[in-house]
Amino acid sequence: MEYGVVLVMLLAVAFAINSHEDHKYDNLLNEVSALKTFVFNMNVELDKVRKKYDDVHEELRAVRSEQQVMDTYPITPKPDAYNNYPKRNEDNGGTIQQNTRAAANMPTFHLSSVWNGSKAAFGPKGEKVDSGPQGLQGVKGTIGPPGSKGENGHKGGNGKIGIAGPKGDIGTTGSKGQNGANGRPGTTGPKGPKGNTDFDEPGGKGSQGYMGLIGQKGEPGQTVAGTNTMVVFSAMVITPILNIKKYAVIEFKDQKLNIGGFYNPVNGIFRCGVPGVYMFSWSIVANAGYDLITSLDVNGVSTGNVIVDNPAQNVSSGSNTVVLDLNRGDVVAVKVWETSTGAGLLIGRGSSFSGYLLH
Repeated sequence: MEYGVVLVMLLAVAFAINSHEDHKYDNLLNEVSALKTFVFNMNVELDKVRKKYDDVHEELRAVRSEQQVMDTYPITPKPDAYNNYPKRNEDNGGTIQQNTRAAANMPTFHLSSVWNGSKAAFGPKGEKVDSGPQGLQGVKGTIGPPGSKGENGHKGGNGKIGIAGPKGDIGTTGSKGQNGANGRPGTTGPKGPKGNTDFDEPGGKGSQGYMGLIGQKGEPGQTVAGTNTMVVFSAMVITPILNIKKYAVIEFKDQKLNIGGFYNPVNGIFRCGVPGVYMFSWSIVANAGYDLITSLDVNGVSTGNVIVDNPAQNVSSGSNTVVLDLNRGDVVAVKVWETSTGAGLLIGRGSSFSGYLLH
């Protein structure tokens, strides 16, 4: 309990000290404000005293000017031993004597009791008189020596582009140039019309023509179907196919089986070497976000389709089987027929293409 009372007393004393300090600070601010107001009022009164001093000083100058005119008069000239008077004052600048007696009685005004500032006391201001007549024009002076050579000026900027000059005369004709190189051979012209066959004798033998280009590789040799003839192939897509375009042939490069050798894994084309009835199957795996339609084409004509409608986040697939009667030389391939994404189609791993001879 005693400690609590002591603590309360200490807090009360601290609060009282803070209140006293705040009150003392406010009193100091009030005194400073009052002092500023007093200095301002003193400056106003001082300006009034200065103006009073200036007015009295101007009056004193006027009184002194009038007094000087009254106290100045010419001295009466006296004759010399020969009874001759000196010349007049205007001729010899006669002596002007000041009436010192009157000047001695002139009152003096002191402002030291009114203003002890830093301004110095000045004499009375003289009266303004009219200007005298204008003097004659002076003699023209001699020409001065030539000045020294000035420094070189700064380099000027580029001038504006001038006006285009007139067209020049035509030059002389140059010498004949060298012959140019031979041009490339022209394209082969169209076939000419059939010759006249009304003559009894045939025309003469023509000259030998140029050697033609090397022809393409021939088709595989003919295979005669027998009771034991077998044609089977199977291929898959191992590496996903990117950026395949519309109507492009899908290349199933991973060849699993190729009895008869009629399937080409390089370009994905099966070329019939044994006529008969065949069964073809193909399966397409499309990655997420790709919708496409594939077609089994025979000689460029669609014979069946596989439609893959793929959601945005799943992998989807589709397959189909077609039975065809083929002749020797027919070309069979799986092509991209339609797609909702165009270039950039992605055919996934696991897509397959197979076929075999039924009869």
